[in-house]
Amino acid sequence: MKAAKLILAGWLLTVPLLAQVSVLKRLTIRREENIRTFAYTPNSKRIIAGGDKGSLDVFELGTGDTWKLPPLSAKVMALEISYDGRYLAAAAENGSFLLFDLQESKAVELNGDPGIVRSIAFSPSNSQVATGNEEGKIRVWDLNSRDRVIGMQGRDQKVFTLAFSPAGNILASGSADHSISLWDMATGNAKAFLNGHTDWVRALSFSTDGKKLLSGSYDKIIRVWDVESGKEISQWKGHRNWVTDLKFSPDGQYIVSGGGDGQAIV
Repeated sequence: MKAAKLILAGWLLTVPLLAQVSVLKRLTIRREENIRTFAYTPNSKRIIAGGDKGSLDVFELGTGDTWKLPPLSAKVMALEISYDGRYLAAAAENGSFLLFDLQESKAVELNGDPGIVRSIAFSPSNSQVATGNEEGKIRVWDLNSRDRVIGMQGRDQKVFTLAFSPAGNILASGSADHSISLWDMATGNAKAFLNGHTDWVRALSFSTDGKKLLSGSYDKIIRVWDVESGKEISQWKGHRNWVTDLKFSPDGQYIVSGGGDGQAIV
């Protein structure tokens, strides 16, 4: 029987066919600080957890060892790892920001100020990282030169979520003004604006073929958009509270979402 591993509230779980949940191993990553967010490395050998006081801890799944990255100075609000597992980017609520080279075990500096970052996304090519800030500004940075290569201005509202298309040619952003923007990565210009949500857009995810985009909002609704036309295809109203995260399954047949109501819905 095939099984998937999930982490919920500090527990590593195995989920056979999503039908039942059993505890595989309990992880103790932090005792005195709540875990705010976490991410897997692509090889699934490490978990990196961000705390509500700014700490960044690495947990080695094979050995159970833990080690620390340079901390941020406030609650970790965003945490992402590049597709090749080389870079980690993290941002705190007070504006502190870290780009860390996990291969070289050192922090690296961007050649510019990203602002108070609220969202982060790495490109599928592992060559760029995008940041969205409180002022609605989106910056795309080259990971080799650390220079800003593209700058986009949204609608002067916080950018809560970013997602690259699988081909890397489109960057989607969701903001506090309830809108979604699709940005052409070749020009930096807006390709389309997707309107329909009635509250903050907090989560975005492309299908593996790049033809559809999922969005989740504080309005409790999940919407599916056709990327080419910019039109809404469908919507679901399953959560009793805001939608905080969502993803397409690799085969595009399922959607999993999590919300402020404590539910994970497939």
